[in-house]
Parts: sequence; C-alpha cells; structure tokens
Amino acid sequence: MIEIPQDLLAVLRSLRRHSRPYLVGGCVRDALLGKKPKDFDIEVFGVSWEDLQTVLERSGPTDVVGRSFAVAKLRLPSGEHDFALPRRESKTGAGHRGFRVEADQFLDERGASMRRDFTINSLLFEPFE
Repeated sequence: MIEIPQDLLAVLRSLRRHSRPYLVGGCVRDALLGKKPKDFDIEVFGVSWEDLQTVLERSGPTDVVGRSFAVAKLRLPSGEHDFALPRRESKTGAGHRGFRVEADQFLDERGASMRRDFTINSLLFEPFE
C-alpha cells in the first residue's frame, strides 16, 4: 500500500469524478521496495488537458512544465506533484531528445504503459481500490 498525503488524495478524489488517475513511476517503485515515496507522479486517463488544468488550479498553484508533453506541476503543502496525460512517443532522431510526443486523453492504460522505458515504470497504481 502506498501512503498518499491527504492533500494529494483530495486532488485525486476530485479527478476521479471525471477521469482515472493512477500513481506511476518512482513512487510505485519505492512502495514496492518498502520505502516511503519521495515524490508522486500521476498519470490521468480520460480527461482533456484543459479539464485537468482546471481541477489542478482549484487545488493549488500550478506550473505547466511541458505543454507539448501535457505535464503540470501542482504545489501542495505535501510537495510538488507531477500530473500528466497519457502520451505516445515516436522516435524521430538520435539520442534521448529525438522523439515526437503526442498527448492522447483517449489512450488506454496498456497503450500508455508501452512507451515507458523500464518495466517498473510501466506499473500503474490505482489509489482507491
């Protein structure tokens, strides 16, 4: 079980009314290793970028850190948390920057997990069930 800060849990509940938020990445890995997560990344399915931003802005100060990546940071008393829409990536050139990224609110969980670099990063944690 992942111990989720109460302020973040309130945001996830708000998102859950209209979408499917999942914890992803390092916080899931840390929990599996029995460690307390340092930060929380959330991937939100079934919501438009505009609707996601509206919910986040009602919850606290936000910064769009990657409009083309559909990633926003939400600052809460418990820390900064990254919220992202699912996305597709396609290789366009050499190196780690040679990708075209396309957010897709209709992409399902399996499709979104396929782009992740490591198996552990492809795990999604449903915070309510």
